[in-house]
Amino acid sequence: MASHGAEVTVSRKVMDRFVEGTNPMQILAQTTPGANFTSTDAFGLDTYANTFYLRGFTQMQIGATLDGMPLGTQGFINTNGVSITQAMIQDDIGGMSMSQGAGALDSFSAQNLGGAMSYTSSDPKDKAGGKVSQTFGSFNAFRTYGRVDSGVLNSTGTKFYASFARTKSDLWKGQGYQSELQANAKLVQPLGDRGKITAFFGYGNFTQGNYLSMTKNMWEKMGRDSTYLKPDYEKAKQWAYYAQYTSDVPPGYAGVLSNDEIGDYAWDAAQLQRTYLSSVNMHYDLFKNVQSDTVAYGNVNSAIYGGTNNFVTSPSYGTPSLNPDGSVSGVPMALGMSHAAMRRLGFTQKFTIQAPHNNKIETGIWYENNQWIYNSRLYEDGLNSAHNWLSDFKQGHRPYVV
Repeated sequence: MASHGAEVTVSRKVMDRFVEGTNPMQILAQTTPGANFTSTDAFGLDTYANTFYLRGFTQMQIGATLDGMPLGTQGFINTNGVSITQAMIQDDIGGMSMSQGAGALDSFSAQNLGGAMSYTSSDPKDKAGGKVSQTFGSFNAFRTYGRVDSGVLNSTGTKFYASFARTKSDLWKGQGYQSELQANAKLVQPLGDRGKITAFFGYGNFTQGNYLSMTKNMWEKMGRDSTYLKPDYEKAKQWAYYAQYTSDVPPGYAGVLSNDEIGDYAWDAAQLQRTYLSSVNMHYDLFKNVQSDTVAYGNVNSAIYGGTNNFVTSPSYGTPSLNPDGSVSGVPMALGMSHAAMRRLGFTQKFTIQAPHNNKIETGIWYENNQWIYNSRLYEDGLNSAHNWLSDFKQGHRPYVV
């Protein structure tokens, strides 16, 4: 780790001290003053629950770039980019840096620049070869990583690498799992001794059953392992009934949970995210003292965020009522699904001029066209069984409630 000016740089050597696949923001938090990172899972992949703070600024207020390509906000439901954990395999990051103050003016960011994170991908190796690594952990966790380097292919210095990573683990509480499949490829073409062109491609496919968000009281009264009500469907309907149709709580929970907290205990929730990211970079020395850096990029994301809504009734089964035995007729809940889609196309152009007396002049331009769609829908749950958190989230074939 090195510090220069108001920036801290974390090298690949430092990153290798952490478990392979660890979220780079978690590494930054443990190596950089003023930074803090928390997550629900060991690898730090859960974008819904991850939190990152830098001197009080959240990840929504910090700029992020990968090889000069804007990544947008690094929080949940990224409307103008993609999380670094899905943009690139952690093992292929060559290094990263984070500002200790406000982000510099040359940071390509559309949000507040409370700070700036810069990630640099590693270059293909000059010598042909490969690497395979395997990690195992509790709750059936495993991670596989593989990479192949072509080595220098010709007299012009052409070289590339391709890599993949698969991470999977059962949730440490409740039902469900977390899974991520990633692929990266990078090609480097030197332009004599005056510059180079690089092309990058990244793919990410992330699926997860979410963890329940808990209040302090829920944590203290129900325990840290308390989570969604799946697989007890009758209990899920009963608690949804109390949350939606009464101001009371189920028998045995008076003085333990509030009516609002009963409503938090839904059947389940999950998320699916898919990302395609590509860029072409060119660095070229126009003159001895003038450098040009160009980045053209494209990014396509799609996602489904779903979960049980305890405050909407599935209408096909009539108005729910509480039976004498404590069971509930009807279905006082529904499946809520949000379908997100984003397409970004853009480029950045930067010129750096080395002026006399150790002065430097930088100027540039950034253009981006961003199309963002976010549709939220409700689907009926069944009378005797709920949605399947994986297949139904993908197909969305259940009848609309609204």
